[in-house]
Amino acid sequence: MNSFRNTAIKWAYKYWPALYKKRFFKKLNNLNQYNIRKRNVEFEFLLLTKYLQQDSIFLDVGVNMGSYLYFAEKFITDKNIYGFEPQPALYKRIKYLFPNINVYNIALTDTQGILKFKVPMVGNRESTGRGTLKIDYIEEDETSNKIYDVQANTLDWFVAEKQISKISLIKIDVEGAEINVIKGGANTIRKFRPILLIEVEERHHKDKLWNIIQPIINLNYTPYYLDRETFDLIKLKQDTLIHQEITNIKNKEMYINNFIFLPNSI
Repeated sequence: MNSFRNTAIKWAYKYWPALYKKRFFKKLNNLNQYNIRKRNVEFEFLLLTKYLQQDSIFLDVGVNMGSYLYFAEKFITDKNIYGFEPQPALYKRIKYLFPNINVYNIALTDTQGILKFKVPMVGNRESTGRGTLKIDYIEEDETSNKIYDVQANTLDWFVAEKQISKISLIKIDVEGAEINVIKGGANTIRKFRPILLIEVEERHHKDKLWNIIQPIINLNYTPYYLDRETFDLIKLKQDTLIHQEITNIKNKEMYINNFIFLPNSI
C-alpha cells in the first residue's frame, strides 16, 4: 500500500506540479497572524513578508519539503532564490516543483568533499525532516537509520563560485549542523550582513542555547525570537527562558526553535 501511495505522489508532483504544490502547501496560502495558530505551521513564515522584497536574495539551507521556497516565491522572483538539499530524493522532488528556482544537491557546512548523512527511521518510515550530518545523534524515537554519501561544500565557496553580489536573508535548518554552516560562510556573512533565520535546538547540542549561538553573536549579530502573542521580535538574552520540551516538539506555538539574528550597525 505504501509503495502504491509513494508512486502516486511521485507521479503527481512530476506531471502536475502546480496542482500538487497548491494542495501540498495549502496551509501556507493566505497565511497571516490571525489564522496561523489553526494551521500549526512555523510562525516565522510571517517574517518573510516583513524582510523579503522583490529584489531580495534568499538562501534556504536545508530545503527539505520546500515550504520556505514556496512561501518565498510569493515575494521574490525565482532567479533570486537559492535552495540547498543534500537528500537525493528530496532534491529531485524540489526540482520538479520549483523548476525555475536555483536548487543544489549539496550540503552546506564548514568543509568540502563527500560526507556521511543520516536519515533516521521512525518505525518503518524515513524521517527526512530530521536528516543530518550529525550522524552520531540519536533521536528519541529512532528505530534505525539510513546513511547516505552526500556532496558537501561551504557557503563561502558557493558565493564565490556563483559570483553572488548580495544576500538579504538566509534560512538555516540543518538539524544540529547550523554552526558548521555559519563557520563555512563566515566571510560571506561578514561581507553581506544578511538577516539570519536559524533553527537551533538544545537537544541536538546537549548545551544551553546561549552557548550554542555564540559563534553567530561573535559575527556582530543580535539574536531575537518571535513572540507568539504580539508577533513582535523579542531580544534573546543569556537568562531568557526558551521552552524546548520534547513533548511539545510538534506544537509550533509552544516549541520555539527558530531564532532571528539581525546584524548590528557597524
